[in-house]
Amino acid sequence: MRESFGAPEWLLGLVAPAGTVGFVVFVAAAGAVAGRVDTRRLLLVGVVGTGV
Repeated sequence: MRESFGAPEWLLGLVAPAGTVGFVVFVAAAGAVAGRVDTRRLLLVGVVGTGV
């Protein structure tokens, strides 16, 4: 991987932590708005979005 992208080893070591931080931020944001979201509308949007 290092040879393909020309990135130093220390930079490649940041890939997994960056993904983990992004996941934690997304989960925290989803949890913060979970009580304010209309569940039926969200499920409908998900079903329609999956069908498209």
